Amino acid sequence: MKKIFLFLLLFFITFINVSADEVVSVKIDGEVFDQFDINTLNYQINVDGSKDKTQIDVVYDSEVYEVSPDFKVLSLKYGDNPFCFTITKKDDAEFNKKYTITLKRTDNRKGDNSLTSLTVGTNKIVLGDSNEYSVSVDGKTNSIEIQATLPEGASFVEGYGERTGNNAVKLTNPTTSVEIKVKAENNDVKTYVLKITRKDVEVIDDDTELLNFITSLLR
Repeated sequence: MKKIFLFLLLFFITFINVSADEVVSVKIDGEVFDQFDINTLNYQINVDGSKDKTQIDVVYDSEVYEVSPDFKVLSLKYGDNPFCFTITKKDDAEFNKKYTITLKRTDNRKGDNSLTSLTVGTNKIVLGDSNEYSVSVDGKTNSIEIQATLPEGASFVEGYGERTGNNAVKLTNPTTSVEIKVKAENNDVKTYVLKITRKDVEVIDDDTELLNFITSLLR
């Protein structure tokens, strides 16, 4: 009988010692994170790009441990999102461990920010690797429309999109520069520069040339 009692006592003591290291667990969105071990400080978890929020809970025996913070809702940006917390033992001043769980959100957004077509007035631009294009128009042209086709998932930066209708480009100078900015789904921006020249408009640089020009007309 004594042997049975001693066996049960030893088993009970062993169980208490083991469970003391198992009273801490981590849950992510309600699911137990099986990889967590109280002696391992750093973790990385890959998260699907469609997930933009997660909740982390640290579950522990408050009679044995103190945890700070023990709960957090993370808004997930693309890339690394660290959650750090500290565990201390109430009966062991030397037990002070800082843990980091990094949730890495995969960026599966499209990165295409190249126009698929570009038309200035009646001029269809042949697009290549360059970001700069020159177009000549008749000198009597006072305004011109710019139309462009975007790749899937992309958008124009506000104020730098197509120029049509009331937003057509006013050609008041011999050469007018226009920027078209395309933002990919992953927010990478590509800038196109269009130089539109009215081909029969003479450029007069200063007052002397202007005077000579007027004099030649009066002869």
